[in-house]
Amino acid sequence: MPAFLQQLPALLGVVTGAFGSCPAVVQGYRARFRRERAVRWEERRPAVCSGRTAAGRARAGTGPGREALLDQRRTGRKEFCAAAREDLALPPPGHSARWALAADPGGQGQPVAGRSRGSATAGGQR
Repeated sequence: MPAFLQQLPALLGVVTGAFGSCPAVVQGYRARFRRERAVRWEERRPAVCSGRTAAGRARAGTGPGREALLDQRRTGRKEFCAAAREDLALPPPGHSARWALAADPGGQGQPVAGRSRGSATAGGQR
């Protein structure tokens, strides 16, 4: 036991040194990573900045091609919605008050085709 007590200060010094060196090593790695990242960014910056072409500005909404891009999107959206309405047999777009009234084929007071449940039905019932 006396031999262990003689070596206890040395053992505590080694443990303290190990725990003290870990944060120092981590800080060194972090500093090196930040330096290397800055160098990589400086190497990549010309390529990234040169990618700002007219098409890139149009996508960002700042270039002269913005209107053409918006028109293309609007046209595509209209065509998609028209195809979806046709596939699903939906009524044309617009306010429901402007839809043409269809005759109630069965006379059962069912909702008129193309109208929502809360709207008027044939026969004047609600």
